[in-house]
Amino acid sequence: MTEHEIICYVNDGANFYLRFFGDASHMEYHINDFYSFIRPKQGEQGVEFVFDVRLENPPEKGQMEIIENIKALDIPVWWDLQASNALFRLMHGREKENACILTDGDELYMAMLPGELHDSGTNPADLQIVKVKDAYRFATWANAVNTIMSGGYADIHPIHHYPWCEKGLIHCFSCYDGDAVVAVAAVMDNDGICSLEFVATAPNYRRKGLAKAVCAEALAYAFDNGARIITLRAQNPGTRELYTALGFRTYNHAL
Repeated sequence: MTEHEIICYVNDGANFYLRFFGDASHMEYHINDFYSFIRPKQGEQGVEFVFDVRLENPPEKGQMEIIENIKALDIPVWWDLQASNALFRLMHGREKENACILTDGDELYMAMLPGELHDSGTNPADLQIVKVKDAYRFATWANAVNTIMSGGYADIHPIHHYPWCEKGLIHCFSCYDGDAVVAVAAVMDNDGICSLEFVATAPNYRRKGLAKAVCAEALAYAFDNGARIITLRAQNPGTRELYTALGFRTYNHAL
């Protein structure tokens, strides 16, 4: 698998991840010939994003009009990582930069292939890690993700998003201390093209190795069940050390 193919899978993982948020009864999902976007229905709450942007075919004038339409939505955008240099200039108003040297503000694009998962050892706190298998566990997992990552804002709906779990499109893992979920992770599975998502640890439990332990459980499950690649997108600094320790490699330079 080439490095450019891997970046393509990173891109696909981001689009699949964002599609997840829109695939619920309280959300709107819009798609046209050039991009998709999601937003909550009136009176509801949820993620807003433009994604799956497809602009390589229209002429430059048409590309610019579509980009202006996207920006007029005034919501975050996931731009195609492999856009041509000319299209990148239209999207961002600047040239592509060599991504070999990463700074603290850069987003990391990482991937792991079968056989690259490092042995994480045992759970350092000896807490129970559970794979979500029913609606109750999913709601508990979703509420923990929302609390830790979104300040309680219901980005993941504990009921409406459960069908993805039922269909095996997302495999969720919770680390419990008694009845409390204190660390979470998930692998999204698009027919064997997977991505690691929703990695978070409750504030009082950080720096105890729980994120690594719950991620290792999720990654091992995914590879045991046919994952051909697992990608991720993460903010530097801090997280790069965790993911490198698990066996992920950084591919920003392949953009």
